[in-house]
Amino acid sequence: DSGSMPTLKQWVDEGTHAIIKWETDFTAQTGAIQSGILLGNNENIPAYRWWDREQGRSVRSGNFRDANELEKRLSNGKGLLAGGGASRTNMFSGDADESLFTISTVLNQEREMGPGFYMYLVNPFVIGRLITRFISGVVKEWWQSLRQKLRRDKFTIRARNFFYGFIRAAESRFMQEITTYIVSSDILRGVPAIYTTYAGYDNICHYAGIKTPEALESLTEIDRFFARLAHITEHAPRPYHIVVLSDHGQSNGGTFKNAHGISFKQLIMNSITRDKRVIDLPDIDEAWDHINAFLNESVQADTRAASVLRTMWHSKMHDGYVEMGKKKRNQGEKEGEKNTDEDETLIAYGSGCVGLVYFTESKKRLTYETIQEKYPDLILSLTQHPGIGFVLVRSSENGDLILSKNGIYYLDNDTFEGNNPLGNFSPHAADLLRRESSFPNCADIIVNTSYDPDTQEICGFENQVSHHGGFGGPQSFPFILYPSDLPYDHKPIIGAMQVNRLLSSWRKMTQSGEADE
Repeated sequence: DSGSMPTLKQWVDEGTHAIIKWETDFTAQTGAIQSGILLGNNENIPAYRWWDREQGRSVRSGNFRDANELEKRLSNGKGLLAGGGASRTNMFSGDADESLFTISTVLNQEREMGPGFYMYLVNPFVIGRLITRFISGVVKEWWQSLRQKLRRDKFTIRARNFFYGFIRAAESRFMQEITTYIVSSDILRGVPAIYTTYAGYDNICHYAGIKTPEALESLTEIDRFFARLAHITEHAPRPYHIVVLSDHGQSNGGTFKNAHGISFKQLIMNSITRDKRVIDLPDIDEAWDHINAFLNESVQADTRAASVLRTMWHSKMHDGYVEMGKKKRNQGEKEGEKNTDEDETLIAYGSGCVGLVYFTESKKRLTYETIQEKYPDLILSLTQHPGIGFVLVRSSENGDLILSKNGIYYLDNDTFEGNNPLGNFSPHAADLLRRESSFPNCADIIVNTSYDPDTQEICGFENQVSHHGGFGGPQSFPFILYPSDLPYDHKPIIGAMQVNRLLSSWRKMTQSGEADE
């Protein structure tokens, strides 16, 4: 409606494409959603980061080793891209034959990447364009950041600083340009299925907001890449259908600490009377995961340019691979890495508007009754806090409970007392929470911050001005823009695994001769 994506609007206006609104899983974040879409399975991924009780350590979807282990566990070998497909700049590979800039496969030295990557490494024109785009992107972000300060926007964060200009330019200008170049090569080679991620809009929204001029302008830049790819398909050796989708939305709102003067960790510490070590892991900019994937692909290649890059990034190499942003990230992850049963540590994760609380003293999820016995003020303090919308716990007597300041929802029999804690959310909210609570690694306590349905704003536990990760506003309702000649029965699509089934059916149909490819 804003006119930010004229190419996509033209497709819809001309009737070549239509739009589906779908609903994410409860945990509306890339780790769970991309595994569901690409692998058809996102079981036991309760958030972007969580505590694995069996392994006794912290797991993060964007970590190379963790993503690799997750894909091995979730994959049945029949992912969306199996049978000749290519994964580009994703979190999971979808069982693709070729994988590049994909977090789950970075450590796999034997995989196929495709020739487009090597062509970019040795092409001085491409490298020159990338450097120019990167530098202009840094300067542009500095200017837009200054303009936001002059506008005095309602929500701002200090993390949008001098250094963020380099992060944004790397992910939006640099990575998007490379990705488009390599996908173009895939199209001209006739690769049967390609899935790629353009993450620039998501990142700038976290720092500026979903409807700021710079966020909408980033959509226009992405739209130009779509136009380029559409033009290239006209010269491909085979027909292509272009599907554009978002794997989650975002909801505006400031930080929980700015709104209420207290952090998630402080709120928990103030609510427990006994001595206990509380760890809150630091914020992780997801952009670093994509940048690190690119850097590792670049230094591992067998080319002269890669040799130069290995020397350049030597100081940032750990255990054989490059990891930028390591100091901030690993400080928290190392703290939560190992615990014994006797070590009563409480770990608090922030995942957008969702907080997860784990008691590492137990290999099993603590019940509501046990938590009440050990920490009688904790759940009460959480439910009564004005910044908390609801709390999910499991009761040994009443099953899964959704607790709020003025109501209780009993998930096991879909009844509630007092005000309905899920009244402002989707009719599918209870089903989605039941599934979340069924995961072996579901948190002992899950917290969702308060949501204002009038403004559609919700605060988050991370240092961001728009959020995704739970319930509240447009974060749970992304879209699929698809060629209108593909069949769709207009049934609601709930959860990423249903998106996988839809995309897989389209691929099977178009590549089995039942329709034009």
